[in-house]
Amino acid sequence: MNPPEIVVLDLARLQYINSLGLSFLVKMERALQKASDHLVIINFPVQIKKAIDVISALPAMSVFMNREEADDYLLKIQKKEIGRGST
Repeated sequence: MNPPEIVVLDLARLQYINSLGLSFLVKMERALQKASDHLVIINFPVQIKKAIDVISALPAMSVFMNREEADDYLLKIQKKEIGRGST
């Protein structure tokens, strides 16, 4: 069994996202989950995160306000995979 792929998006420079951009993120998240992979979003601008939270477009676990939160999450994923005996 291969370890999960992890896609990290750093949105520190994002100033605006429209419905097409949100749709892309949701579809990417679903496709990666289906393959047992992960989408991790870091440095999500607060104003955009609030709008997404209102519509509940993305799972809370995949969006992080900074790199340290994401690193903690990724460490937990890796430990979980190691615990399963994946190589």
